[in-house]
Amino acid sequence: MPLAPRFALSAAATLAAVIVCSPAAQGLASQSSGIRRDGDARLDSAAVARLLTQLGAVDSEVCELAGAALNNWGNYRISPDHLPTPRPVPMPTPMPMPMMRASFERMRMPRIRWRWDRSDRNDPSLLAAYAGFVRAPSACVRRIAARALAEDGSKATFNLFAGMLRDPDTGIRATGALGLAEQGDPHALTLLIGALKDQDAAVRREAALGLGDLADPAALDPLKVVAKDQSAGVRRVAVWALAELSDSTAEPAIGTALADADSDVRAMAAWGAGQLGDGRAAGALQRAVSDPAPEVRANAVWALGQLQLQSSVSALTPALKDADAETRSLAAHALGEIQAAGAVTSLGAALKDPAADVRRSAAWALGEIQSATAVPALGAALKDPDPGVRETAAWSLGEIQDVNSVPWITPALKDTARDVQVAAAWALGEIQSVKAIDALKDAMGDPSGEVRRAAVWALSQIDDLRAEDAVLNAPQEDGGGPRRAARVHLRAPRPPTRP
Repeated sequence: MPLAPRFALSAAATLAAVIVCSPAAQGLASQSSGIRRDGDARLDSAAVARLLTQLGAVDSEVCELAGAALNNWGNYRISPDHLPTPRPVPMPTPMPMPMMRASFERMRMPRIRWRWDRSDRNDPSLLAAYAGFVRAPSACVRRIAARALAEDGSKATFNLFAGMLRDPDTGIRATGALGLAEQGDPHALTLLIGALKDQDAAVRREAALGLGDLADPAALDPLKVVAKDQSAGVRRVAVWALAELSDSTAEPAIGTALADADSDVRAMAAWGAGQLGDGRAAGALQRAVSDPAPEVRANAVWALGQLQLQSSVSALTPALKDADAETRSLAAHALGEIQAAGAVTSLGAALKDPAADVRRSAAWALGEIQSATAVPALGAALKDPDPGVRETAAWSLGEIQDVNSVPWITPALKDTARDVQVAAAWALGEIQSVKAIDALKDAMGDPSGEVRRAAVWALSQIDDLRAEDAVLNAPQEDGGGPRRAARVHLRAPRPPTRP
């Protein structure tokens, strides 16, 4: 980010914080979220009016930041341009070691005690104060007031927002659409569908956003029409809303949007195709992997991973060399989701990518594919400078379960990162080779209790008297759980241990 915009954002955030920290703002935040801190004064309409008036006089960016903080909503959208488009990329899977603590430290978060108090929510004077600002000159203030007022849920509030849709002012109509969507009243569906035909793009965009939030199948056909709107901003939101409805009949409209002239619309369409998971979009997504816009390429490779079609491997493999690091990382992850055996060599090369996230995704993908030909590349990755890459490489070797990887893994039991040591012990337990016994016995003397317990568990998986003796003689602190597991393990039918 250039220095000037970054400075401006910092200044905006600072001023927003000053505003939010005012007594009136704290009261508004408590009322808007339905909770109040013990000892706070009762919020009154005068405080609401003072604060919203103050926000109307500041820069719009400051107002939006303050609005997000005031309402205490994690999903607060500053405008219809801010849409949630998550691309989940789970990795790696947890390492199941019975009777053991998690190998990660729990984060200690500050705790603030609140008590629920909804006594102010339907206060007529407060509702009147908010209602007085839904037609304010500042779009930001209108949005804050509409969101707070929407929580009332009354018929009167519904009628207020419905009436705003008929206002000659574009901004007022858009705020009315926002309020109806926020209120979540099923009766708003018809009004919002009607607003899709508004002469102003801002209103149509807000209406499409609201329909996506309502997620009513009755909005499918109207949204398909708006997905061809003359405004790129409206098309983008319409495609997002269609994906949110999660109906396969939306695929043709989303597929068409993948060829839109606007890159933001194409990017949203690629995300939407992945969200729907309909294989009919595969061809268009494969072509989108070569799109000139990085965001389109990134969303396209992620979506192909969601579809999990082997036919996509030929399009995804070249994306491992994309100029954009995020696209490379998502391409590696997609190949792992597909379990593309033909991509092992390319993923092995990606373990040398300059970006650690790409290397980690490549290591994870190789573990999902579980090909023994990846062992040398993953073994080398155990010396990667990034501990996350080393940990994932160890996990992947445990997934592959090739005895030839033991000489690569055993040195990782002495890694400088505890999580890598634990992953290495887990991997050796999965491989169950007698070649790992001596190294695991040494790891039982590690300063970390997590590492010691992981070593005991790994030894309990190996069918050998030396390993069994080590487990049974382990100190109670480290071997209690694994030792009991070992006794059960000894009595159960067991496969032959690998040499």
